[in-house]
Amino acid sequence: IIQGHLDLDPLNATVPDGLVDALLAVGKPAGVLTTDLKRGSLPARDLYEKLSARVSYRPMWLAWDSLRERSFGDWEGASYSTLGFDTVDTVGDYLYRVEQPPNGEPLAFVRERAQYVANDYLRAFSDSGYVPIIVTHMCFMNYLLDAFEGRKDVSEYRVVPNLCGFHVKMD
Repeated sequence: IIQGHLDLDPLNATVPDGLVDALLAVGKPAGVLTTDLKRGSLPARDLYEKLSARVSYRPMWLAWDSLRERSFGDWEGASYSTLGFDTVDTVGDYLYRVEQPPNGEPLAFVRERAQYVANDYLRAFSDSGYVPIIVTHMCFMNYLLDAFEGRKDVSEYRVVPNLCGFHVKMD
């Protein structure tokens, strides 16, 4: 189903140890920043606990509504077939580009939200020597990556399986 702001349980709330190892290989975690919706925040809490047990300091924890998925309004709770799609990849690509879902968040607004998160919050870590770890939703992660890259269009939709991710180096 199209989820958006629906607060559903995660498919899996346990983060694989291999992902924890990979994150620690990137650098010292500043903390885990996550969506406040439980399908992201529950796995993020598991990740946070695993990271905290393996470092000599207490990383930050923040569940934040600015990291929520885009609101898809009237489409939330509907099946992919409602929009004529049959896979998460195809519906995700469409939802990433659509200008205005009925009663949902306009594309320009969600892109501004992602820019705010990138510029006014996450870039503060770029010179700290610590790495912020972000747990968010597929479409919103794409907007966040666009903001980091300075991408002005929505030409590249990146598809990543659950509990996998991107490593972004900020220059």
